[in-house]
Amino acid sequence: MLAECFFEEASSEKGAGDEMMNQRLAAIRYNLFRRKAEQHLYCAVPEDRPVPKFVDGAEWEYRGRVADDDAPPPGFRDEAAAAAARVNGYYIFQAVSA
Repeated sequence: MLAECFFEEASSEKGAGDEMMNQRLAAIRYNLFRRKAEQHLYCAVPEDRPVPKFVDGAEWEYRGRVADDDAPPPGFRDEAAAAAARVNGYYIFQAVSA
């Protein structure tokens, strides 16, 4: 099942086209990996990006995908994931109880 995590890009500038820009949605699909020794630590990697070298089979395990019909692990934040993925190519987060 492909997972989609949606976030809204908002603009604080006023002018023509602002409404259209504020309404634009972007879909990012993430593969999830969990650190074996610290099971609260996750790495979400957009599926169109390579998996970082530090995410290896010895220390990390594949845990599926962030799904639009299933809740992501607690602690996953859409906007933070999108921003981190743009800069780093991945998003590290800590699963926390709701």
